[in-house]
Amino acid sequence: MQKRCAEPRDISEILNDVITDLKARADANETTGGKDDMNEQAKEARRAYKREWNRRNPDKVKAAQARYWTRKAEAAAAAAKADETESDGEQLA
Repeated sequence: MQKRCAEPRDISEILNDVITDLKARADANETTGGKDDMNEQAKEARRAYKREWNRRNPDKVKAAQARYWTRKAEAAAAAAKADETESDGEQLA
């Protein structure tokens, strides 16, 4: 025998419930910085996978680190050049 709902719900009530739920989830994401909360077991599993991947792919890790620090050096050089240009403009005025 099939169970029946106590009362059929109006579509507007259902939509209102869905909108309320979505707003609550959006608020939760704002408070957590958009990151989903993970339990400690999931975090540890992710860390273990990452450690194993790093161990098996040292060449990829080294290449990624080299790209990262190259970008950082280029950004620092650009910032220094911008500061130098800015200070030159103040001396001329």
